[in-house]
Amino acid sequence: TLIYNLAGFVSPISPETAVDLLATEPNVAGVKDSSGTLEMLELIRQQSAPGARLQGHDMRLAESLSSGLADGAISGPASVVPEALAPLFELDPADAGFSTAASLLDEFLEQLQGLPYPWILKWAADFRGLGEASLPFPPSQEHLDIRKGFERWFERWLSGVTSGSPSAPPNP
Repeated sequence: TLIYNLAGFVSPISPETAVDLLATEPNVAGVKDSSGTLEMLELIRQQSAPGARLQGHDMRLAESLSSGLADGAISGPASVVPEALAPLFELDPADAGFSTAASLLDEFLEQLQGLPYPWILKWAADFRGLGEASLPFPPSQEHLDIRKGFERWFERWLSGVTSGSPSAPPNP
């Protein structure tokens, strides 16, 4: 069992409660913290509480890994662009490639702003031939235009991921 701190959607779990559960409940294997803060992971490390510390907020992933707060992650973007996240786990944070990978991930995450989170991930999967994007209702023309712009940006961004350098800014 994992403690899942999904503070943006349900009542948050306090860091102290997580530490207590990790220390006293043998069936709790770790915590996935999607709160967007590092407070819980910091306290768990500070208290040497047993269990895995998983980052669930992609915008805090590089920082969590570079500071030794997270052992791993559960990440939606990893399902469609694993090559963008892998360097964060493979490289030393002092390596320039780590910073480049963090910048590339930040660029991808910026594209998620303003739309329901799964849409961009589904569009990226569709673009890569990993599965057809199905949405719960037909997108508006505005959303279809956003998708076209995303696909143009995504193609350039993917080439930056494979070359290891951030992409050019999107065309207006």
